[in-house]
Amino acid sequence: MAGSVIIDELTGRKFTLDEPDQLGANEEVTFLLNLHGGGSVGPWQHEYFPAYDYMDELRLVIATPSAATKEPSRRWVAEADDEHLRNVVDWVFARYGAGRIRAFWLVGHSQGGMTSNRLLEQDYFKDRVDGWLSLSGGRIGAIELPDSFFDRPGAPIRRP
Repeated sequence: MAGSVIIDELTGRKFTLDEPDQLGANEEVTFLLNLHGGGSVGPWQHEYFPAYDYMDELRLVIATPSAATKEPSRRWVAEADDEHLRNVVDWVFARYGAGRIRAFWLVGHSQGGMTSNRLLEQDYFKDRVDGWLSLSGGRIGAIELPDSFFDRPGAPIRRP
């Protein structure tokens, strides 16, 4: 299913917008900023995480942009993308009004999850975001390995 293609007038960049049908004038929505992983693009993420399948039932508004940096592979880079991501958020908040956005979630696959985590450190996003969903990436904190991982033939040496 294809959403509407919206152009960020401040950067000239595009993003896909999915929104519920027959939305009431004062009806609340949940906004998802849906970020692709490294080496990918917005249209792929749109299908990989098809939240639009639930947009009518759950009253979701989903914005799915693409990273600008293409070489050596497509990926999110703060200097190239953060302004555009803020513009997308501003556009959605202006369209619906802050009072109608019940919740705002950052959603990202792999490097998009790590980018979402990075965005949460910025006051702009910290003051607006209600939740963060990482789809295979963007881990918070170090992994804890059990002792049994090191107690086997050929296992790596435990380091302090």
